[in-house]
Amino acid sequence: MSAPTCRAPGCHAPIGPTGARGWCPKHYQRWRLHGDPLTVHPRGVPRRPPTELFWAKVTRDGPVPVGRPELGECWVWTAATRGGFGAFNTPATDTHPRQRVEAHRFAYEQHVGPVPPGHELGHLCHAAEVERCDGGPECPHRACVNPAHLVAVSQATAPRGIAARHAAQTTCPQGHPYDHVTRQGRRRCRRCMREQADHYRTARGHLTRAEQDAAVTAWIAEHTDPD
Repeated sequence: MSAPTCRAPGCHAPIGPTGARGWCPKHYQRWRLHGDPLTVHPRGVPRRPPTELFWAKVTRDGPVPVGRPELGECWVWTAATRGGFGAFNTPATDTHPRQRVEAHRFAYEQHVGPVPPGHELGHLCHAAEVERCDGGPECPHRACVNPAHLVAVSQATAPRGIAARHAAQTTCPQGHPYDHVTRQGRRRCRRCMREQADHYRTARGHLTRAEQDAAVTAWIAEHTDPD
């Protein structure tokens, strides 16, 4: 079976080691820098402005938040991500070096303005579906760069993602109440802890706690003289 080749017209070079969206390294770098794998900029010719490079990597037909349809579609970042958030490399200029910034922050600052000191950006689309989304790097809302979905919130009052949601939960995933706190300060469910311990013992051929209790009861009954 022959190795897959670049899908750019007229190019038969093998694609990059990570797939590179189906392009060879040359065409992939052109797309990453210019938003078009077929664009060639001669030396000395100014490249496209950062905003044009940025929006070339965004699709505006993303999902609509179920909880708040009035927000409209998510604008999804399609290039590199870090922790689920879009990562955009701003081109170097005469006054600023090339640097990597969060894509949603770049979009907010371009359309709304600087993020106030002591604040961070929250996604309204995520807040509308917080009961359906587990959060974390797999959260689809982290890739949203729609400025209308972004809001600056104080770091002192901003919910801290998964940790805040877990702190508000009173039951384990199986619906049992958290009725035990470990030495490390973690809340646990005693029932699940017992079931996990029994599963561990059974997997290794040991008696479960209930079987141990039954064996002790039987032994006592056998070795106790009746009145």
